[in-house]
Amino acid sequence: RRAVRAAPARPIQRWSQRRAAARCVEQGMRCPSDSFGGCGPERMLAKKLPTLFTQAAVRVVLEQEATYEIGTTPTAKALKAALEATPIADGDEWLLAHLSHSDSDTRLAAVRVLELRTAYAREGFDWEQLQREAIDEADKANQALMAAFMERQLGEGVAAAAADEGGSEAEGCDGSQAEGDAGKDGRPDGGKEG
Repeated sequence: RRAVRAAPARPIQRWSQRRAAARCVEQGMRCPSDSFGGCGPERMLAKKLPTLFTQAAVRVVLEQEATYEIGTTPTAKALKAALEATPIADGDEWLLAHLSHSDSDTRLAAVRVLELRTAYAREGFDWEQLQREAIDEADKANQALMAAFMERQLGEGVAAAAADEGGSEAEGCDGSQAEGDAGKDGRPDGGKEG
């Protein structure tokens, strides 16, 4: 007789992000690439990020300028004036307008922001935190929406049940009047013939 050995227990496999993404694609969770004006959602977001990076770069430059002990620097003055004059709605347009500004301090500040926004995108922006927070925000939003939906559904159900209960006191289930109003034989006139 040979001894039969039990197969060693396998550790639970952890799916990598690539495998999970591949599984999503297999299950049909891939968004068509032409969904957002000819580009996918990732490309759509990537097109919007330069404006965010411009806004962040302006704040970083202002913070850097605030560390100098000489008071408000010409760069900080120029950036503050530029922000007050035109808020950053489109990062590229804002930079282009200030790169061709008549004031040399404003032009130099715009060049500094232009250089810094690329560096910030490469080294300063926490892409992993973005992914975590985006997933967390989507989860929170879904939970809040589901809670509101359930509350609405239950609220409508409770209101309908209360309306049914209120109506059943006046009428029987078959629509006849309640027993208190009827005579002993169940007729509304108490069994009297007229």
